[in-house]
Amino acid sequence: MNIGHVVTITNKQEGADFKEWQQLIIEPPFMGRISATLVENRSKKNVNEPDFHLYENITKRGDKEKFNGKTFKPRAIGAIWRRISKNGQTNFLAGSIDTPMVYGGKFNFSLFETKIPENANAEDYFWTYDVVWNPYKKENTSNNYSNSYDYAEPAGYTQGPNGNIPVYAEDDVALYR
Repeated sequence: MNIGHVVTITNKQEGADFKEWQQLIIEPPFMGRISATLVENRSKKNVNEPDFHLYENITKRGDKEKFNGKTFKPRAIGAIWRRISKNGQTNFLAGSIDTPMVYGGKFNFSLFETKIPENANAEDYFWTYDVVWNPYKKENTSNNYSNSYDYAEPAGYTQGPNGNIPVYAEDDVALYR
């Protein structure tokens, strides 16, 4: 499922004042829009360290206007690593955002270079990467829970005293003690 893109942003200045950066813009299901700036990890010392850090774009909420030109300190929300597919034929980026919104505290996604379809207008494709997220798929495991970095779901349900699958309601707690 495509959940967003990476776009190139500039400060619209010229000469020595010109700056350009990459911005991640995603809208994961039920999480709202997330906008983050990719900052290259120039002090990377080993392969396990990320290639890019993600910093939340907190000024997008108009903080400078609300607080007399001041803004909050940028918050690191995740990271991105360069990867090669298992068959060695595809280069891609693997990303992770720290969030309490998903089980395990990490929202994982992949980024692939945008491919412009044949006969398409290249100017319509202003983004550089497509951001893809795959929903959790239940695994057949022998434990009580299927594990995923996104969330866990019971592998099976135990029927309640009346033969139905139990649904938690505060008044019913006594039935399961």
